[in-house]
Amino acid sequence: MGNKTSEAINICVDELALSLVGWQVEDAQARLVTKPGYANDYEQQVAFSGSFRFLPEDWTDRFKDSDGSDYASEVFLTLNRRDTPAPSSDYKWIVLEKIRKAKKGLIRVSAKSDTWSCRVPLTTKEIDLRLTAHDLDDVRNLFINSDLMLPSPTTPLEITVVDETSVDAPHPKVAVANAFLSKGDYRTTLTVHTEGSFEFGSAEDLLKTYLGRLDWENDGSTVKDFAPFEVDVPEITFEILDDSGFLLDDRPCTFYGHIPVDAQGATPRRQPRWIGRSVIDIADLPGDPHRVVVRVIDGEE
Repeated sequence: MGNKTSEAINICVDELALSLVGWQVEDAQARLVTKPGYANDYEQQVAFSGSFRFLPEDWTDRFKDSDGSDYASEVFLTLNRRDTPAPSSDYKWIVLEKIRKAKKGLIRVSAKSDTWSCRVPLTTKEIDLRLTAHDLDDVRNLFINSDLMLPSPTTPLEITVVDETSVDAPHPKVAVANAFLSKGDYRTTLTVHTEGSFEFGSAEDLLKTYLGRLDWENDGSTVKDFAPFEVDVPEITFEILDDSGFLLDDRPCTFYGHIPVDAQGATPRRQPRWIGRSVIDIADLPGDPHRVVVRVIDGEE
């Protein structure tokens, strides 16, 4: 304990993103802990402490099930170096609560990163730590209980987005798509990171999709005839290929999301924001990954 130091780290809080899904940050603190390691190395770790309040009345636009037994949107903590592109940040959900429990009072959480070794210790100004949330997410780390990792240097892979949706609403907008390899001390991983929104147009546009999935002939039916109803958002799959085009693996992003039309025929006031992310140990693949295809298809019938 004698030579251990602990210094406060600034946290970037995306208050807008959190508030859109009902979360208010009451307190958020982080520390960079440094201590001597083996030989001339140092060991460092980030520790986080925070408290959150869930305000269901602020969660006005909901794009997934909202019964009390269902979950509120996850709160994510991300870790990176400040001079590294944001998509390579490591992600970890630190708040995952059912709505019924979340709205009862203050939620207190603590989290810590994995320990990393370095010859020259990082300073607090070199650490990028953020709190954020999305309407819909499917973020899969290598292991479900993985601690935050300080990202290793990355090697980008070719990535393309293929939109195979057949309807106008809801329609995917992929704003961010990155694939990269990270070589750690014990394994090399492939991370695929995507972000975007689902655009849905008018209630009449959604009704057209809704009737089409029911194989219902549109004989002059109106939104009023079917409201309330909902249309599932598109599905996304990450396809991992080698240099010959052989499909090494495919990882679906499951959002369990939908665009609702309420009993008065009104749609949500904004487009849902989503994030899809998967981390894969390349030792588990039957070949070397060369490129990634992000394939978007229609939602459930």
